[in-house]
Amino acid sequence: RWIGIICKHIRDADGKDLGYRCSTRDIGRQKQMEQELRASEARYRVIVDYSHDWEVFRDSDGRLTYSSPAFEPLTGYSKEEYLSGRVTLGDIIHPEDRPEALARFAEVSNGTAINDYECRIITRDGSLRYVNVSSRPVFVDERYAGYRATVRDVTLRRLTEEALRESEIKFRSMFEKSRDAISVAKNGHHVLVNPAYMELFRLKDPGEIVDKTVLHFVDPSSLESVNWRQERRAAGEELPELHEIRYIRSDG
Repeated sequence: RWIGIICKHIRDADGKDLGYRCSTRDIGRQKQMEQELRASEARYRVIVDYSHDWEVFRDSDGRLTYSSPAFEPLTGYSKEEYLSGRVTLGDIIHPEDRPEALARFAEVSNGTAINDYECRIITRDGSLRYVNVSSRPVFVDERYAGYRATVRDVTLRRLTEEALRESEIKFRSMFEKSRDAISVAKNGHHVLVNPAYMELFRLKDPGEIVDKTVLHFVDPSSLESVNWRQERRAAGEELPELHEIRYIRSDG
C-alpha cells in the first residue's frame, strides 16, 4: 500500500529544534489513478506514433506541443523542424491553397471544427500531395485547451479520381463520335446509346431504348442464336467476336 508522509520541524520561540511532526495519509487510490493515466497515455502515444496519419496538437495559446512521426514521410521534413518552427504550415501548403487553408485552421482556435477539408501541400523535394484535414477543439473542464488535427495523405485517391475523370471524358468523346453503333447495357437492359446507334435504329430520343432489353430490336428469327451465344459466354466459353444478327429498326 502507498502512503504519503509530510514531516515538519517543530521549533520553540528561540528557534531551537524540538523535533518534528509527521502526518501520513493513504495515497493508494491516487497512485493507482496515476498508473492508469500513464498506461492510458502510453496506449494513446503508441496509437498516434504508429499511425499513418499525421497527428498534431496545439495548446490554447497556439503553441505546437505535439507532432506525430508521420509528418516526416508525408512532407519530407523532420518533426523536429516543425516543432521548432523552422518549418511552418505556410511553408508546406500549396501557394494557391494557402490563404483559405490558413483561414480555416485559424477558425479551430475559436471552437470551430474542420471536417474533411482537402488542400494541397508541397513536400521537401517539390512533390505535390493532397491531404485531408479534420480538426477538433479540445476542452478540459469546459475550458478551451487547444486543438487536435488529423492530416491524411489522400494523393492516391485524388490522382485516381482525376485519371478516372479524364478516362470518362475520353470515353465519352470516342463514344459520341464513333461511326459504329454502340450501346452500354446493365443487367440485360440498355442504359446508354451513342448517336450512331440512334441513327442505325431510327431513334429520335434515347428514351425510346433506354431501360429496354438488349433483345428489343432483335428479329425473332435471330433470338435462338442470340440466346445460345449468351448461354455459352455465361458458361465461360470463348466465341468469335463477329456474329451476324438480324435486327428490326424502330420504323419496322
